[in-house]
Amino acid sequence: MDAITCELEGIILGLELSLEYYKSGKYEQQQETLYILCDCSSAIDINVHKVASQTWIELFQKIIYLETVIGKEY
Repeated sequence: MDAITCELEGIILGLELSLEYYKSGKYEQQQETLYILCDCSSAIDINVHKVASQTWIELFQKIIYLETVIGKEY
């Protein structure tokens, strides 16, 4: 497994855990800011520019899905 795949999986895990947190109703503020840290410039570029090669397309689609769910519901 390459480094970019690991970083994208880490972003997915962060989004999934954030979604669980928001679904739990434990947050207190009307609006919260979510930060997911990543030190891999390629993984960051994939997310910022919304462009992924065929190698990471499945991971990229999962990230887009999770971002959409979190953005619409919370």
